[in-house]
Amino acid sequence: MMHQENQFQFNYLQIEDIPKLIECVRRCYGESYPFKQIYSPSALEKLVLNQLMHSVVCKDANQNVLGHGALTFSGEENSSPELGKLFVDPDHRGHHIADLLASELVNLSSNLSLPGFWSECVTNHPYSQDVVIAAGGVEVGLLLGDLPATLKMQGENNFSDSRMSLLIYYVPSANAKPSNIFIPESQANHIKSLASHANQARHISTELFSGSGQTKLSSNIDLATLDACIQITSIGSDFSSMIQSEIDTLEKQQLASIYIDLPIGDKAAATAYLTLEKLGFFFGSWLPHFWKNQDVLRMQKIYTQINESEIICARDQGARMKDYVITEMKRVS
Repeated sequence: MMHQENQFQFNYLQIEDIPKLIECVRRCYGESYPFKQIYSPSALEKLVLNQLMHSVVCKDANQNVLGHGALTFSGEENSSPELGKLFVDPDHRGHHIADLLASELVNLSSNLSLPGFWSECVTNHPYSQDVVIAAGGVEVGLLLGDLPATLKMQGENNFSDSRMSLLIYYVPSANAKPSNIFIPESQANHIKSLASHANQARHISTELFSGSGQTKLSSNIDLATLDACIQITSIGSDFSSMIQSEIDTLEKQQLASIYIDLPIGDKAAATAYLTLEKLGFFFGSWLPHFWKNQDVLRMQKIYTQINESEIICARDQGARMKDYVITEMKRVS
């Protein structure tokens, strides 16, 4: 047992807890939770055994799971995992369970010697944002219309006329070495400000270099959310034609959004960013130490309408991020 808080126990998720975890998910979301693996005992067991998901659960005296949170790696090259899958049984809210789960995950991040972790917080209410802010989170992005309106949270605001946006936070957990990043002049002040707030030392270059060699990328589609993500691992001299071809292929799928993870430790990243802007992509989030301990800029292009009034931010920093991202969207459209 990690520790006990009044009538609640906080433990690392064990394989035998998985059925009770799935029951908790269903009490919170029914069948609408977009991470569909969380309904599958075999999929969850695989994630745990492969150490791609490190979970903490809150249980009552009868060993029922009342809350859950996890640090999840998207792959073996992902060096800053996502804090997410954070939810609490509707009948047990108000006991600060989410805060305690987040606190345990911060400790876990330190124990794993991670540089930090990031988190996507829903914007139909500020509560999950408050939890991550209390854990030391700093607003680093906003993904517009990321989740379908079919996601339903028991006991919370559920907007039905548009897709839900996600406010992105980064929680640093260790002092990382300064690194060099390459971004266009238009983004330099913004990223400099974010790095300062996150206490991350960055040497920023706005020089426009051309790529060399071949572009290396991969893409995947999440049919549950109708989102696609293109992950670029090397920016080559053929970047413009390669990325155009990949986007053309994805756009045939009638998606709600496409994200592109751009490695800004690559000298050609500033030039690539401007190429992507011409294709309708704009700033989504800065993700420190995301891939092989290198920073990534997640750019976004959305193919659906959003309702700006439904994006609720917990504090002024979030509201400023909202204004910045929406202004960028309008600038490139």
